[in-house]
Amino acid sequence: MSVRAKAAFAAVLVVLLLGCVILPPPKPEVKQNGGVQGNVSVEEIAAQERALAAFKEVAGKRAQLAYKAVYFSSSGNQSSEQTWYVKQPTQKVEDRLSPNSRIMVLEDGAASYRCDADELDEVCFRMPAGSIEMLRPETLRHELAAVRSPDLFKVLLAGSAPSSVGELAAQCFTLISTGSKMIACYTAEGVPSYIKLEGAGAVSETMLRATSPASDSDFAPPAQIQQELPGAG
Repeated sequence: MSVRAKAAFAAVLVVLLLGCVILPPPKPEVKQNGGVQGNVSVEEIAAQERALAAFKEVAGKRAQLAYKAVYFSSSGNQSSEQTWYVKQPTQKVEDRLSPNSRIMVLEDGAASYRCDADELDEVCFRMPAGSIEMLRPETLRHELAAVRSPDLFKVLLAGSAPSSVGELAAQCFTLISTGSKMIACYTAEGVPSYIKLEGAGAVSETMLRATSPASDSDFAPPAQIQQELPGAG
């Protein structure tokens, strides 16, 4: 199948699946009972509040960053390596499918672009907003949901990253929601460096391989757009 045919098929799939949004489940209600709330002591509640405040501080740092991050993700027998460029509200991801084939999606808050390329050709589309989520691994989607709605998670100052992540994991949190448990670690600057997601009998991991500052040129839209899909605004 040519890169143009593959790109067209992927574009249609994006349009069909754009309505799927991952939302964290509501935080369970805790009933007060003297010095103990449910089965959780007042001291544990205070520790969770401190952890939540620390997590919000880390999330706030990241909102101010312009960075490039290379991630390796695995789930079961599947794995991938992606390069993410982030400068809110703009994001770009490059997914190298093979040495001669790659997918790039750029989203700047107002427009979304996707380019599919191989050694012979490159095809770029203007896409509906939200298309970048199609390439975001489940671990990074879950972490992003926690960053956007941290109060819906039970947050603990706990967890640890593999030794291979090393100094890139300056601070780690455990985030718990209904049906899932996530360890999320961050660099001192606030870049996600390790994420482990457990839920529904499956385990997924994402590890940071390298990070560096991003420049404005990293977020330039494609020079040529071959097609605009319905819903692209």
